[in-house]
Amino acid sequence: MTLSTLTIQWSDLMNHVAVYLGTGRESDPSVPVVWDADTTSLINEQVQAGYRQNLWPPPLPGERKSHEWSYMRTFRKLVTVADRGSYTLPDEVSSVMGSITFETGEGTTPIVRVKLDKIMRSRQHDRGSGTPRFYTVAQMPDADGHGQIRELLMWPEPDSEYNLRYQCYLNPNALSSTSPYPICGAMHSETLKQSCLAAAELHVEHEKGQHWDRFMERLAASVYLDRQTTSPDSLGYCGSNRPGRSRAGARADSSYYVTLDGETG
Repeated sequence: MTLSTLTIQWSDLMNHVAVYLGTGRESDPSVPVVWDADTTSLINEQVQAGYRQNLWPPPLPGERKSHEWSYMRTFRKLVTVADRGSYTLPDEVSSVMGSITFETGEGTTPIVRVKLDKIMRSRQHDRGSGTPRFYTVAQMPDADGHGQIRELLMWPEPDSEYNLRYQCYLNPNALSSTSPYPICGAMHSETLKQSCLAAAELHVEHEKGQHWDRFMERLAASVYLDRQTTSPDSLGYCGSNRPGRSRAGARADSSYYVTLDGETG
């Protein structure tokens, strides 16, 4: 898909911050400027701080929680291997959300998320394989011992190759010349710009000022747009599942789960 020409990119943000810091635009043809290494590092630090601040923003006035952007959620596929119950998640995946589903015809009931101790107790009780029913995500030390990786653990271990699909929350990389486009796209580019300027302002003034106020105005607008474009038209069926009652699109299985904070007990 072609990016909108309104989408801001890393070099644009670098120049906006540079102007605020008084170093001049490196790309201004009328006043040629070449930033030295220290200046480039300082500007980039403010851009990355602003990017992080925009990705995981402060709560809006009157709200207790930060907004979770729809553009931070996406779907990934996973193909299982027989008798293997652990899978390393890609680096860009921060967490897995909700149930994991099978491709058409491979499974009837989604794989639901449970706590780690349930997976461990289930494996201790039964190490057999079958169609996976439960999963969890655990933090594990990487091979070098310098960080952590995220492992997706299933029970029972798959008895065959299954094509799975899961929704996940992304963990974006820093912006750079080789990765110049922010994940937020054109719709939220102005909000990101103000976030970077607010970060630079805080660095210089050691307090929040007009760019912070402008960022919060843009943040409110972006959150409204994000909610408007992702809110469902219907919250689904609300009624009785008693025997003798039927409805179109009823669940194929008769299992009932209680879910709290995305995990099923």
